[in-house]
Amino acid sequence: GMDYRPLLPYAAALEMIHCYSLIHDDLPAMDNDDLRRGKPTCHIVYGEDMAILAGDALLTLASEILSRPLPEVDPARQLAAAREIMTGAGEMVRGQALEIAAGSRTIDLPLLRQIYYGKTAALFKAAVLSAAQLAGAGQRQMAELAVYCLELGLAFKMAVDVLDVRGDEALVGKRLGSDQKNAKITFVSLLGCEDAAQQARDAAARARQAVASWDEKAELLRLYPDFFVQRDH
Repeated sequence: GMDYRPLLPYAAALEMIHCYSLIHDDLPAMDNDDLRRGKPTCHIVYGEDMAILAGDALLTLASEILSRPLPEVDPARQLAAAREIMTGAGEMVRGQALEIAAGSRTIDLPLLRQIYYGKTAALFKAAVLSAAQLAGAGQRQMAELAVYCLELGLAFKMAVDVLDVRGDEALVGKRLGSDQKNAKITFVSLLGCEDAAQQARDAAARARQAVASWDEKAELLRLYPDFFVQRDH
């Protein structure tokens, strides 16, 4: 119900963190991808050294933006929102580290969920909960949104696993089959495409259910889960 325009600096800071994570994720030491959003990845164009520094700069600038006051919002809410965003960024790194630390040892479904909750769902959670903090959401709303975000992120990442096998590279905008090339454990490698797609739909249903009691202003939140599992890019 708030006017979102005064809050756009926080949205920009979050997207800087997202963009830095993609730049670093594409590096040879991580996923070693040469295509992102249909264009050569940052390290392909500018070199690994500049790609690392670009990610560092984006994260640093995001932190600086979050420290700026928003005249229209109570400072306590701003601090809470900034904390949500930076906590999410830390959880994202933890998820990536957990995946790397697992290495070639067997990753089972519970561990894979934990990895996905970190490396993917954490930024969904940061986006939604920071906005909720800025808007003055109550404890019950925050708790329901936290569940929503975890399930939404899980559905999104499962759908990405399926797209990596079934997708159209021209639509997806990145190299397909990279998970298999890098010998990564995914829901598809553990369950197969059909079961992984069903797991994504189940997670989407749980996300919708988490905000089912909200009024019509939350309709967009209820549409996102289905969009993620039905998309082709």
